[in-house]
Amino acid sequence: RNGGYTVLTSRFLPPILFTEEEAVSIFYAFQSLNYYRNLPFDTEISSVEHKLYSSLQSEAKIKIDKIRSYIAFWNPKRTIDTPLLNDVLKYSIENRNLHIQYESKSGIRKKHIRPIGVYAHDGLWYLPAYDYHKKKILLYRVDRILSILSTEENEDEFMNLKEWFNFIEVKNPIRLHV
Repeated sequence: RNGGYTVLTSRFLPPILFTEEEAVSIFYAFQSLNYYRNLPFDTEISSVEHKLYSSLQSEAKIKIDKIRSYIAFWNPKRTIDTPLLNDVLKYSIENRNLHIQYESKSGIRKKHIRPIGVYAHDGLWYLPAYDYHKKKILLYRVDRILSILSTEENEDEFMNLKEWFNFIEVKNPIRLHV
């Protein structure tokens, strides 16, 4: 009425133009995730895949379908659910301490931890975290976290997953022939 303008705030991205090869490479990346039972942002990944596929020309769709039939990043499909994967990832990013209920081979225990991040290996999700009781970084399987009892904010920064990977010493495996 009195002039001026406003910018609408939206969480939608403007249209992104991909070449056919870029779109194919995105599906190639999606193929590498197919054998994980749970993924962070699983529904969003499916949505992106559907939107991208439906926008492709028929030649590109044929190419994508062939890729799905001829290439796989195979990991044995695990039947173990990780229902708290998204929560653990979110709290790691938010730099929060967690009080969790954790089931290990020795039983169910309460743990007070500071998560570093999550990563997948051999079909399972792992959480390296600082254990306040043991005063060291331990590795937890996310599927064994039964519940998150509470969270605490942290003011100070801690190492993230990328820094932890650079910090740990990867030992060469010993091969045994039986």
